[in-house]
Amino acid sequence: MVGMAELALRFSIHLANILLPLLLAIGCLLAVERLFFFHRSRLRPELLLLGLRNLLAQNRTAEALALCEETPGPLARVVKRLLLVSNQDPLQVEREYQRQEEWEVQILERRMGTIALIARMLPQIGLLGTACALFLGFLRGERLAVAVSASAFADVVGGAFSATLLGIAGGLSMDLAYHILHGRLRSCVREIRCGAREFFCEWLAKRSEQSPC
Repeated sequence: MVGMAELALRFSIHLANILLPLLLAIGCLLAVERLFFFHRSRLRPELLLLGLRNLLAQNRTAEALALCEETPGPLARVVKRLLLVSNQDPLQVEREYQRQEEWEVQILERRMGTIALIARMLPQIGLLGTACALFLGFLRGERLAVAVSASAFADVVGGAFSATLLGIAGGLSMDLAYHILHGRLRSCVREIRCGAREFFCEWLAKRSEQSPC
């Protein structure tokens, strides 16, 4: 029974030592990917709206659609959807662009939950590895002499505490990255919604010759 317990504890320790750097590497890759994605999604949206206003003022709708195609970012796709259905009823146009807007927000939110999950898991895995190592050290100490057991206990537990420190440091780093990315996410979502709403109101005022909403 003791042998099976030691085998299970060793397996848990090795699993924790493998999972910690693996999850940390995955979290870093996801965080870097989201950072570049958010940066690309915020490439000067004010210039896009200015260019669209100038083109639509000259009734050059085809060139406005081409500009949306060439411009990266979610706001360009939302405005493109609005232009594609601009010949429909204003309420239908509003529903269509809001549907596209929500879809773009969902794309922006991808992988954010995974980063938050990794930030929560890293300290727990580190603590689990340390707890298993402590228990394994006690099991070994029961079968050895006092001097030998103390040395064996120190050898087992010494490496386990490094796993705990790695888990805590990795968890704090991923949590910080998540909050930075979440701030970028809120900024991108605000730009999409404000920019799309502003463009819709200008389009509605131009079409119906009413004051902007």
